[in-house]
Amino acid sequence: LAHYELGLCYKQVGDTAIIREHIAKAAPALHAAGNRRYLALLHSLSGVVLAQGGRIEEATAALRQAARLATAAQALDVLGIICNNQANVALIQHHHEQALALAEQGVALQEQVDPGRGLAISLATLGQILVHLSQLDRAEKVLQRALQVRSQIQFHEITGAVFDTRAQIALMRGDYESAADYLRKAGDAYGGYGEQTSLWYEWSIRV
Repeated sequence: LAHYELGLCYKQVGDTAIIREHIAKAAPALHAAGNRRYLALLHSLSGVVLAQGGRIEEATAALRQAARLATAAQALDVLGIICNNQANVALIQHHHEQALALAEQGVALQEQVDPGRGLAISLATLGQILVHLSQLDRAEKVLQRALQVRSQIQFHEITGAVFDTRAQIALMRGDYESAADYLRKAGDAYGGYGEQTSLWYEWSIRV
């Protein structure tokens, strides 16, 4: 578990080599302990890292294994996270209909178990996919709901991502004033998300 948590920390930092080291150490320990819930989360983390490195086939296999483990452990919240990650991988491949189905499944699972952060992330992903499918009205409703379901703790990265997507919708509609307003809100949200990451996001938003 310690190695898994360290892997998550290094994912935020963006050091892929160290993430892989911790995944390699966590996997046999979790397997030996019979902890299928966290083994599923570990395979999901591995899938995300592989996808970000362009290793899509390996990522898909890791996420499938994660889904099998989560199903066996009856961990619906974990399965929701995995569906969300699978949707993002499908989106990378431009398989938009597949991404939509996976994102909707992720939202449905999170609605059963996690009315807070997990659901907000799944809704944010679904909104982004709907934008790619040009379903802008539905995307706006989904993104608005993502903002509403957050808990009292403000999830800056989710808020920033939602406003960033709403800015995309406004740009597609030619509403530049609203786009600028949403980008300002996205920048403000990311600004509260750690000094190092905020610099990166602020730069990205400004561009």
